[in-house]
Amino acid sequence: MRGVVGEGRRVINNIQRAAALFLVKNIFSVLLAFISMFATFPYPIMPLHLSMISGLTIGAPSFFLALEGNRERIKGRFMAGVLRKAFPGGLTNLIVVLMAVGFVLVFHLPTEQLYTVSASLMSLTGLLVLFQVCKPFTTQRKILWGLMAAASAFCFFFLGSVFEFVRLDLEMVIVLVAVFLMTPTVFFSLQRMFDWGDILYDRLHTWLSRHRGGAAHRLELPPK
Repeated sequence: MRGVVGEGRRVINNIQRAAALFLVKNIFSVLLAFISMFATFPYPIMPLHLSMISGLTIGAPSFFLALEGNRERIKGRFMAGVLRKAFPGGLTNLIVVLMAVGFVLVFHLPTEQLYTVSASLMSLTGLLVLFQVCKPFTTQRKILWGLMAAASAFCFFFLGSVFEFVRLDLEMVIVLVAVFLMTPTVFFSLQRMFDWGDILYDRLHTWLSRHRGGAAHRLELPPK
């Protein structure tokens, strides 16, 4: 029986980690598609770039995370935990990509270079999400995160022709560096906001439970 409980914990905890990685891209894609219906700007990401980012920050990491042993006690609400981990990454992707789009439109920068900039920013966000999902770090998770970061850098610097990355001019390099440096701040700020929201929800839920329990107790009929 102990083995069955342990296996159940492993499956649920690992699915929760992997699901958060997959939902990041879905949240970003849905929100960007909705905004694109009302805004007139070029779609900032290529499908080929999304495939690379998904493979290195979602597919490969989730495969290895799903196979590792995990006997931690299941905590909190499953779906709420997944969304709390996924939404900061999805919103960060949306914010930083729209910032890059804004720079391109305002300063009339080359649109064809926007794809490379957006892919770079989304790769960084994906690695930040993976960093959070891997906590608490073990030796295997450190190796996994390091390999995914190294593989992402290798694709950008040595496989640019394969993934159709283009050389950036000075103006776009400045845009990339500026938004790149802001990305961790945006991500961790959103992470803290969702953590605070989760704490407030738990406190409100506890208060309501106590209040309802007290009201029910007062409504009880006295024994005959």
